[in-house]
Amino acid sequence: MTVVTFFLHRLDLNSSYGHLQLLLIIRGIGASLCMMPVNATGMKAVPLRVASEASAIINIVRNIVASMGIAFLTYIMQLRQVYHAQWLSDTVTAGSPALPGFWERTLTAWHLPGKNAALAVLSLSVQKQAMMLAIDDSFLVATAIIAVAVPLVLLLGKKRVEAACQAETRRLEALAAPGSGR
Repeated sequence: MTVVTFFLHRLDLNSSYGHLQLLLIIRGIGASLCMMPVNATGMKAVPLRVASEASAIINIVRNIVASMGIAFLTYIMQLRQVYHAQWLSDTVTAGSPALPGFWERTLTAWHLPGKNAALAVLSLSVQKQAMMLAIDDSFLVATAIIAVAVPLVLLLGKKRVEAACQAETRRLEALAAPGSGR
């Protein structure tokens, strides 16, 4: 999943739909293969009599964290879009070597009535490229987050999970002991 997310950061405005679709399919399969063992391990650490409550809590936490992740990556994307738009605008100047060719091609190909219309097309091109670069940056941040999370998940060894399950079972038995009010 980390590798495919990294490859998603290499998308550009000319990436094909098929290429994007293939990467997203592979990433979706990877996400499923990653989340199933994590959820199973989390549920295994919970005593059977509180499994339904644990399942509900796991679903709530997963949805909240996913929403926070989307909000965070959208925030990163918006910040980087402003940065890239400014950088690209500063880079594309009247003295840019490619600009005269762009004017001529745009005015001829689109039959535009002057340089103001071509300037609007150039501005739109800069905004599109800035957004694509911002999306690429968001995928890089997501890759870093996943890369940090992978070693943490690997720390969930079988012995630790079993020890946590036994400790939780003992704690729940102590709560349900006669005279405890339950």
